[in-house]
Amino acid sequence: FFSDGAHVLVDQGRTLTRMNLDSGEESLLLEVEDRVLLDADLSWDDQVLAVVTGGPAGDLAIHVVPVRDAPVPPEEWIRIAAGDYLGAPRWSPNGDLLYFLSDRDDYLCVWAQALDPKTHQPVGDPIPIAHAHDSEQKLLSSMRSMWSLAVGQDRLVYNAARSSGNVYTALLPEP
Repeated sequence: FFSDGAHVLVDQGRTLTRMNLDSGEESLLLEVEDRVLLDADLSWDDQVLAVVTGGPAGDLAIHVVPVRDAPVPPEEWIRIAAGDYLGAPRWSPNGDLLYFLSDRDDYLCVWAQALDPKTHQPVGDPIPIAHAHDSEQKLLSSMRSMWSLAVGQDRLVYNAARSSGNVYTALLPEP
């Protein structure tokens, strides 16, 4: 939802539109031609989108795209991250951080990228937020499609799984 409560962001696979809930009227915000739109998050001030797109070779990228009256061409998008697995880009309330899931260190972890408040360009390297490499609770990479993030005023929520196991042996009877 946009902050006015009267508009909603609609994902249609290759396009994002702003739809007026009363009239049903839609305006195009973003269109991808050679990629697929996998996830999107609208900033708390309605000024920028964070989008995950996938290419035909399976490559993924997170971009920041300004919200304007007309779609912003892909060459003006700001690349935040690229990799084999990226997901769930979510804005911090003040817009200075973009949280996301990534396997950039060979584990599925929560990261954040600091952004310049005016240009939304990345500032510095991504920041590790939640690593669970040696913990019982992990973001299990084998089920990546089910993981997500939610960001509130003072909380970051993500789902994790607890995994444990035992090894049992048994002696077979002599034949």
